[in-house]
Amino acid sequence: MMKNFVWIASIILFLLTVFIFIFLIYEKDEHILRIEILNVTDDRKALDIFTKMLRKKQFEIIYTQNINDESLEFTGIVDRKDKHMRFAKNVARNLKCNNIFFSPDTTLNIDVTIIIGDDYKKILKRSLFEQKDKNDR
Repeated sequence: MMKNFVWIASIILFLLTVFIFIFLIYEKDEHILRIEILNVTDDRKALDIFTKMLRKKQFEIIYTQNINDESLEFTGIVDRKDKHMRFAKNVARNLKCNNIFFSPDTTLNIDVTIIIGDDYKKILKRSLFEQKDKNDR
């Protein structure tokens, strides 16, 4: 009777160990997101603010640029690699911005493009105070 108990306990312990090992390997996402930030607002400081804030949140900012001849009402987050938009959703959670899109581009060595729109002050305010706006899509 005792041998059966030890044998069953050993099997359960082994299976539990295997399960935990597999879970840790496959569920742990060590991928550091590579981000491009484009600022299409008139406020050139917005680019620096977003860059600093995202770096503090451990994102890797690869490329930034102020674009003078464009304008967007809303800030958008574009996933460049994952059709399920996991990367964009990760950034969107951090920025409290739900305007996410998928537009693949394998020529870029980035995961996400952030296009800062005219609503950037609301985005920054929500990011700092963990709020969402009813106008987020």
